[in-house]
Amino acid sequence: LQREVDENVGAVSVITLNEVEKLTYLDMVLKETLRLYPVGKLTARETSKEYCLGGYQLPPGTDMIVSFYATSRIEQNITKATEFLPERYDVGNSEKFSKYAATPFSAGPHTCIGRKFAEIEIKVMIAKIMQIFDFELVPGQSSELEGSSTLQMKSGVKCFFRQRKME
Repeated sequence: LQREVDENVGAVSVITLNEVEKLTYLDMVLKETLRLYPVGKLTARETSKEYCLGGYQLPPGTDMIVSFYATSRIEQNITKATEFLPERYDVGNSEKFSKYAATPFSAGPHTCIGRKFAEIEIKVMIAKIMQIFDFELVPGQSSELEGSSTLQMKSGVKCFFRQRKME
């Protein structure tokens, strides 16, 4: 990822959409990160008509909860579902999975209207950080997740940031 940022963004002070679109590995890393750790853990919907799900008949008006966290972490939907493998999103990857297996911004007519803006904003921020800093996780941190409406690490994520030595 660092090499991709260095080669496509370099030391430019303002990262444009043109540079962001060249960061294909960053796109894969972002998708895989959001698959494993979606910001919003779930969504709720209501059936508008009778529906059969898993052999159960659901009447109209049934409240449904869809867990983005759960659907993106089960082997039934994705191979090696709990492993961080950004390359699974490479266009040349042979693994195919449903577009509904990982939906951190929801899907269909209920897709988050700010999705594209959020993705671009995140990519620019990561590229800017990687232009200036080397960073690594502080060892020994807990990976325990906090149970709230948004997904977050219980103790936060602590990193060492060191200014990069530009040659």
